[in-house]
Order: sequence, then structure tokens, then C-alpha cells
Amino acid sequence: MTFLSRRDLLRYSGAGAAALTAGRSLLVAAPAAASTSSGAGVVGSAGPVVAHVRPTTAAQRLLMAQLDDTHTTFDDGTVEVLLWDGDAARLDAVGMDYELVPTAADAGVARPAGLGPQPGETNGEYRLGSAVYEADLKALVAAHEGTGRVRLLEMPTTSLLGKTVYGVEIATDVANDDGRPVVMHDGMHHCREWPAGEMPMMWAHELLENYDSDPVIASIVDNARTIILPLVNPDGFDRTVEAAAITGQTSDNDIFLGFPLAVTGKGDMWRKNVRALSNEGPLEVTGPIVGGSPVGASQPDAYGIDLNRNYPFHWGDESGSSSIPESQTYRGTQPFSEPETHNVRDLVRSNLPITHITHHTSGQQMLIPWGREPREIRSPDWPVMSRIAREMRDGFDHEGTRFEGNGYDPIQAFNLYPTSGTSRDWGHAATRTIIYTFEHGTEFHGTYSGTIPAMYEQNRGAFVRHSLAAIDETVHARISGEGPAGGTVEVYKAFQTPTNLQLSGTPVISVGGLPEVEDPTGDLLRPTLVDEELRRTVRIGQDGAFDLRVPPSSRPFLLNEKQLDDFEVGDTEPYTVTVRDAAGDVVYVSSVTIERGFHAEIGEDMPSVVATGVIDTNPTPGEWPVPAPD
Repeated sequence: MTFLSRRDLLRYSGAGAAALTAGRSLLVAAPAAASTSSGAGVVGSAGPVVAHVRPTTAAQRLLMAQLDDTHTTFDDGTVEVLLWDGDAARLDAVGMDYELVPTAADAGVARPAGLGPQPGETNGEYRLGSAVYEADLKALVAAHEGTGRVRLLEMPTTSLLGKTVYGVEIATDVANDDGRPVVMHDGMHHCREWPAGEMPMMWAHELLENYDSDPVIASIVDNARTIILPLVNPDGFDRTVEAAAITGQTSDNDIFLGFPLAVTGKGDMWRKNVRALSNEGPLEVTGPIVGGSPVGASQPDAYGIDLNRNYPFHWGDESGSSSIPESQTYRGTQPFSEPETHNVRDLVRSNLPITHITHHTSGQQMLIPWGREPREIRSPDWPVMSRIAREMRDGFDHEGTRFEGNGYDPIQAFNLYPTSGTSRDWGHAATRTIIYTFEHGTEFHGTYSGTIPAMYEQNRGAFVRHSLAAIDETVHARISGEGPAGGTVEVYKAFQTPTNLQLSGTPVISVGGLPEVEDPTGDLLRPTLVDEELRRTVRIGQDGAFDLRVPPSSRPFLLNEKQLDDFEVGDTEPYTVTVRDAAGDVVYVSSVTIERGFHAEIGEDMPSVVATGVIDTNPTPGEWPVPAPD
């Protein structure tokens, strides 16, 4: 059987949204011959083609944020992109040199010889559809519910098309909502990236199925709480699966040419959700869309919103996202406009993960915050994030066992290309979580048998290292104390996340805390901020003690003078820790300012605790500064 390469799939996968809106009846075309151009005659309406571009000017680099990047870069600065309808003209307008890349069908790739069975491996086919993910998650919970180590998570916000989003939480005695450190995995913000859902699903299987046979896995399940949300974007994913079924673009099938692209949209390479341009608007608290009903994927204006440009931190920056609905990086009309990003937001805000992987494809890279800021502006957590990333890449030894690394290149995300409004940067900016974007593999979704089992085997050691980092007392902060048995402890913080500070003409979500400025036209700009709250609540044990592991209390850009000039260097902010009895009455409140690696013991006679050390506000790669002993 013949299986098309990633580039062939992309070439065949459909026309741009503008073509659909215009109502053209389009047929899939055969690959065009390779050509080199600095301007003319490149892309027709048959769909995207692969090109190598060489941005050298500021205008060209700005345009790169609006192109469909495949995450493949070369030493000479060349970047591989997909050119959709209209992109060639945009390249011409900024004078960018580019070269079309010839493609050829590749033979189907078989499962590597000698590779053993992997946890959660299927019978050779992707989990094709949101209903399959739902069924598999529920079956996994049912198979292990007697152990008390897993519970099903049903997200409070349904997708645009009304689908419930599911996840799982895995921990020994999972129903006991204690203060163990939280590890988080999410997958498929971008729905064409099918391996990005398979990896966290297989890790969930590993944690549950190998608990009794692997002491390291048992240690992770005993000492951490792991939250897995494998399918962030169910509507978009179902659209890609349906298109693949129509055109035969699944793992080991031939592709059948000649289907109208108005039927398949952009085929199995659809990236975004299914938001229609006519139905844009914020979500009400209850979930319905302001201005109309949820859109179906077949509507001609279902341009979709890039969910991984819909988070608040620096949302709206044109160098890292697009305001053009047809763009593959269209960010929507305001941050958190999409129900799918609400689910990730709510999990992060209520669990305060110590470590987090957001799974994507492709490029075999681990991207570290920040995505909008150049290399010389780093988070104060860069040393610890880069150290853990290097160990995930190179491998490590733990309790006499050697774990191999994944070989992925750990880089500051900006060095791949600028991004803004991503879940990675927002998660780190809001909570100080140690977070990575894993760009798996070398294609968006290759054959299952030839891709997924080996990919999981390649990443297993990295997933173990990532989980062990959350348990490490030098990586998280610790708050302990005493309270009434059966009561609760709440860690809370309210703050405002800055969007792009030079943004104008968008809804004001919340204003305050930053100065007003004048733009070049003389119009007054009021910086747009997003009100946010973090709130993790845990139960006090029957012995009257609690022990809570959380990220540091101060957000990273408060500690770095180059990140935001509007905050004073060295600013810190506390958690408000509230201890309540079983009836919900407040017993005492303590203000806790705490850094990574520190331990704060609180009590009724301690209304304020500060446990911090010296932080390098402009770090370079190296060892994390060792904090003073607690």
C-alpha cells in the first residue's frame, strides 16, 4: 500500500478558507513540479504547497508569524512553510525569496522491527474521533477503578459543537484531594497533530498498567497527581478524521483523488477549531456563544481560531499571531474567547501544576518559554527549565536505572519563530509552572504503526524525568501547617495578565495597573489586562496536618526587569492561604510569599510568611541558584 508523505498530504489536503468562502468547486490536484521564485506563478487554488523561505528583513520576519510553519528549520536560516491561497502574493509583497519543494509519494512505513508492545498501543490505527477518546478514557477508568488510582475528569465547558471534553487524574488514593505536586499533560490544541493526543493517552496507560511492575512508575503515582487532557480540540479533530475518511488519508490506505475540497475543507490538515467568522464573540458564563449558534464544520466561513494563540499573555501581538481570520495563526477577537481554551485554563488555575507538557507535532523539539521574547530576555526559571530539558534530551540515571532521553532539541521557543498568546507562555506567566511544548516527530501525522509506538518509546524517559521534576523539593514550593481534621486549605491569588501592551481597538477586558500611553497617531491607548484567579483547595488529613506543593508565588515577569518595564524589579506577590474547618468557617489566614525550593510552615500565629532567596533576574543557561536552607 502507498502512504503519502507529510508534504504530499499537505499538498493534497485542501484549499484555503478564502477559496471555500468564494464557493469554488475545487478538485485535488497532483503535485506541481518544483520551481524557484522570487515572485510569480507559485500557488494555485488546489491547496497548500511546501516551500522553503528565507526571511532576512523585519517585514519578512513579521510575515512569518502569519504563515503555516511546519517547524522545520535549516542552519542557513531557511524555514519550511505551507503556502495556502494568497500566501505567494504576501511573500511577493515583502520581497521574500522562496523555493518550492518537490514531493514524491513515500512507501508506507512499518512498525520498527524488534520494538516491544507499548502501553496503550492500539491495534495499528489512530484513535479516530473524539468518541473513541471518550470511550478509551472511560474504559481505562473502569479497568482500574478498583485500585483507587484514577478518576474521570469531565470538563465544565463543552466544545463549540457541544461535545464534552474528558480527561483523567491519576494518583494513589486519587479521591483524597491532598496537596501532592501536580503534573499536567495536554494534547491536540492543533487537531491535525494526531500523535499529540496519542502520547498523553499512552502515558496514562503506562502509569496505571505498570504501577505494580515498575517501582519508578509507582513512585510517580504515589507522590504526584497527574492530570491528562489528551484532546483539547474535539470538534477540529473530528473534522480531520471525517476528511481523512472521505479521502482515504488514514494510516495505511491509499489516497483517493478527485473529491471536492468544499466538502473536505482543508482535509486532515485542519489546524484550528471550527469557529465561524459570523459567530465570533465571547462566551457567556453558561457557555452559549454570543451572536449566534455554534457553527458546523461545513459552513463556508468556519475559518476557525488557533487555540494556541488564544491565551492572554501577550495576546494580540502581530509578530506572534494573526488578526486575519483565514490565517493559520488567527487568534480570535479576545483572549479566552474559545470554550476549548477555557478547559485548559480552568485545570491550570485550580490545580497549579508544578510541571506541564503541552503536546504538539512536529520538529523533535522541546520549546521553553518565552515564545515572544528574544534570546536575551529569559524567565528567571530558565536555568531549572533548561536543565530538566537537557536531561529529558540526553537521558538520566535514577535509583540505579538508566532512562534514555528523547533526543529532542531544547530551545527557547522564540528561537523557532515568534509566538504570542500560547498556552505555554500563559501557563508559565500565570503560575510559574515548569512547562514545555513537545514538538513530536517529523510530520503532523504519519502512519500509526510506523510512528506512534516508536515515538512513545523514544519519549518514555522524558515523561518520567518530567514527572520526577515535579516531585523534586528543589523544583516546587512547600506550604505546610495544621488545621482542623476534615477541613480545607485554599491557596489563592488574584492578578492581571498583560496582553500585548501596544494593542488598540479590541474589547477592554480589565484596565488598570499599567500606565496609559500615546500611540504614533496620537490616540490614547489603555493597556488591556485580563483578570485572573488561581485557587487550589486541598483536604486536611485526619491527623490535622496538611502539606501542599505549589509553584512559587511570584510571577516570573515581576522578577525580570527586561520582561515588562511597568513592574518594579524585585516585585514579589504572596499567596493568600486560608484554613477552614469542615463546616467551611475560616480558622486562620496567612499571607505566604515563597520561592522555588523553599518551605513555609504556617499557623494561626503566623499571619505573614516570607520564604524566598536571591533570584537571577537575567539568567543564562546553567545551574539553578541553590536556595538557602529552610
